[in-house]
Amino acid sequence: MSHKHPLIFFFLIFSVPKIYGISLHLKMTGGFSSLNPTPINSYLKGWEEAQKREALLQRWNFQSKGFKNFNLGADFNTEFLFEVGNNFGLAIESGYLYVELSKEENFVSIEKSSGTFHYIHPAKITALPLCLSGYYFHPLHKKLRLFLKAGAGPLWVRFVEREGNKKASEANFKYTFFQEARARGLAFRAGLGFRLEIDPNLSLILEGNFRKLQVKEFTHKEEGILKTLFSFEEYKERIEFWQFKFMLLEQEPEGENFRQVAKAALDLSGFSARIGFMVKF
Repeated sequence: MSHKHPLIFFFLIFSVPKIYGISLHLKMTGGFSSLNPTPINSYLKGWEEAQKREALLQRWNFQSKGFKNFNLGADFNTEFLFEVGNNFGLAIESGYLYVELSKEENFVSIEKSSGTFHYIHPAKITALPLCLSGYYFHPLHKKLRLFLKAGAGPLWVRFVEREGNKKASEANFKYTFFQEARARGLAFRAGLGFRLEIDPNLSLILEGNFRKLQVKEFTHKEEGILKTLFSFEEYKERIEFWQFKFMLLEQEPEGENFRQVAKAALDLSGFSARIGFMVKF
């Protein structure tokens, strides 16, 4: 019986809607997404500033390619759209949001008496959404329709970062620090787009989407110990600098060298522009 379950599922998905005058479409789009997760940008910029201050203190030569904000990524989306008549629809959608600062983009070089050393701090955010959305279609031309959409659903987020260094003459970086944390949030989405019918079963899609998403309670379990991602400023007395940090800890840091301690929270709200196609079954 277990082998029949997938067949029954596909029969229900593809056959039952047609009985009730509902058409099923597969919609796939991809493009870019803009966002501004300020705490991460402050964290990575603080790392660079701490490296610079240490170099100046030691009278080493410091060079940087310039800090690049964590603000542009890729956004891919897949939807099963159930269209009712010519004007309304209901969609189940999922996708993949990816934003990264590579080692080439967060890179500093320090020339010491013992040689030149390169330091990197790459980081990335990935998110997997699951959303239920409603559609409204408005005809503009015989084969061109405007659509509005809105929906909400859970989203799973992963944050990863590393620190590494190497001597300029060496081929590979040695990574001295790594941490990974995950969280779940609730995303709200709204969008507007155009649907151009190429033939009765295929349409070209161009759309823009706005999402409202704030994520907190990042955690990571390691060797049976649950750690929470905290954000805070730590005073580096040697370089006289309050450095903003993210750190996985069992409990929040305390003491006069710490301030603005809180559970790390990221605002991943932003805008996405995507292009793709929609196939009718």
